[in-house]
Amino acid sequence: MVYETAPLAIIITNTAVITINGEPIPLLSLFAEGKVSNFDPRRQNRSVLQFLYQISISYLTYLRDLNKAREANENKLQRSLRNEELYGLMGIQRSLVYFMMSLRTDRNVLEQLKRSNPLGLDEDDQDFLEDTIIENQQAIEMAQISNSIINETADTYSSIINNNMNGVMKFLTSYSILLTIPTLVFSFYGMNVHLPLADMKVSWIITIAISVAIAVVLAFQFWRNKFF
Repeated sequence: MVYETAPLAIIITNTAVITINGEPIPLLSLFAEGKVSNFDPRRQNRSVLQFLYQISISYLTYLRDLNKAREANENKLQRSLRNEELYGLMGIQRSLVYFMMSLRTDRNVLEQLKRSNPLGLDEDDQDFLEDTIIENQQAIEMAQISNSIINETADTYSSIINNNMNGVMKFLTSYSILLTIPTLVFSFYGMNVHLPLADMKVSWIITIAISVAIAVVLAFQFWRNKFF
């Protein structure tokens, strides 16, 4: 799940509010279809504030969806460390980065409207602007928290993967050492020189017994040192 943001320009004239966007923005269709309560295009200042308010609300909605997707990926990672879930977390984190950049830009616009009041907002509109700033700040904090959680999760699973890899390497190294013991013993008795017990009929059994004994001792030492 990856979300991307798109720029939206709002132009206010004496008779209309004009929006300019390079890509389709589903949020604008809510206004066009009359699904936003108390929306009156004739009240230009309030219309602009409603645009900004709905933008902040939509961010909160998408952030909740991203949090649900993050939790689902984390639950899957607890059962199995697969690349698909890690790629999913990367996509969610990329969306959060886009969101935080856009939300901070919106916050600058809202603060500018509050400080200089270029639209000549009345008291009711200023209260509505305050509500919009609060929603924007809440969205920023939610995005930051989610991003921090993903960073910590990624670091944790990176450590788990490294630890698992170290465990596998220790096991394989120990196993390869144990396998070399019979080879060493048999190679000694395969040389063309006289060796103890080489003339006995049961020398091959003794050779196997020596190999097994040494391997068992080494295996016990590896087990005691938690190599496997």
